[in-house]
Amino acid sequence: MPKISVVLPIYNVEKYIKKCMESIFFQTFKDFEVICIDDCGTDNSIKITQEFVKKDSRFKIIKHEKNLGLSAARNTGIDNATGEYIIFIDSDDWIEANLFEKVYTAFKQNQIDSVWFNAFIHKVDSTYFLTDELKEDRIIHLNSDNITNFSSYTWNKAFKLSALKNLNIKFPQGLYFEDAEFYFKIFSNISEIYLIAQPLYHYQLRENSIVTSRDNVEKKLEDLFQITVNLYKYFLSNGTFTQNKKLILKSFAENIITIKINNQKKTVINLAKKVLNEIDFPNSYEDLKS
Repeated sequence: MPKISVVLPIYNVEKYIKKCMESIFFQTFKDFEVICIDDCGTDNSIKITQEFVKKDSRFKIIKHEKNLGLSAARNTGIDNATGEYIIFIDSDDWIEANLFEKVYTAFKQNQIDSVWFNAFIHKVDSTYFLTDELKEDRIIHLNSDNITNFSSYTWNKAFKLSALKNLNIKFPQGLYFEDAEFYFKIFSNISEIYLIAQPLYHYQLRENSIVTSRDNVEKKLEDLFQITVNLYKYFLSNGTFTQNKKLILKSFAENIITIKINNQKKTVINLAKKVLNEIDFPNSYEDLKS
């Protein structure tokens, strides 16, 4: 059994996949497996991936029968992972050579269920840190008051695989911002986190990405509202709605701000009414004011 499982969804990334794969191949920590999910792209990404599979038995490809999207690919990775720990990498990004080593050491020295690490964010004309406030490695304790202060990205987090499987939480399929729902469900259950201050991940914020694009605004808004409803139902089902009510409202409001909304006020209002009709938020409007 490998120490670390890497889940690598692959879909039309032939410009980036070789750099990503090489950054994994040349890790200083060698005891890992790479589960490459072929999500039925139309370019040469898988052909490039096969070159690594042929020369290194730690790399393997699992092919979907049809394109199912990022969430489904990650879920396939979880289902097939055999490592002690699991890391999700986006195939258009790359990592520092010591990422696995640093993450594995953090897990072993601190006996926790999740390790987070800082990252470089690369834009067309600039590079900056995911967080400038993280000056040294440390343990933090998440709660409903501070959980929204941290990014909900999946790619800068590693998990103890047994903890992830015991929670039986998967990525929601067919939604934008799938990381947000996964993040809040997972970390309402895992409260103690180890943070690595060193940037170990290189994230490419490409033009026309989901984050930067102004396309499909109504679909993005619909999905944010659906995630809000999903979180409500999840916390209601496990008896933690009362302590997480403020978290749901705050995350919803903050996510709305991230979308490039052009003349969408009517859409936002209509969808807000739809959510408030479906979710029984006691004193909802008072909570939103605060």
